Amino acid sequence: ELQPGRGGLQGVARRTDGQPIAGLALKLTGLNRELNTSSDAAGAFRFERLSAGAYELRSGDRVLQTGIALENDD
Repeated sequence: ELQPGRGGLQGVARRTDGQPIAGLALKLTGLNRELNTSSDAAGAFRFERLSAGAYELRSGDRVLQTGIALENDD
C-alpha cells in the first residue's frame, strides 16, 4: 500500500497474504538522491521532505515500484 502525497511518501509493507512486514529495509531513489528507511512493527514506513519529481522504491535489489510521482506543496 503506497500513498504518495505532497512532499512525502508513506505506505505499509505487506506480504502477498496481507500480513505486514516488520523491519523491511527500503530505499527511495530519485532526483539524484537516495533515502533509506525500514518498516515498523506494523509494516508502516514513511519518507518525508521530498521534492517534486519521480521516484523509485526498492527493497534490496528488488524494485517494488517505479514512476512514483510527487507534486509540489503549492
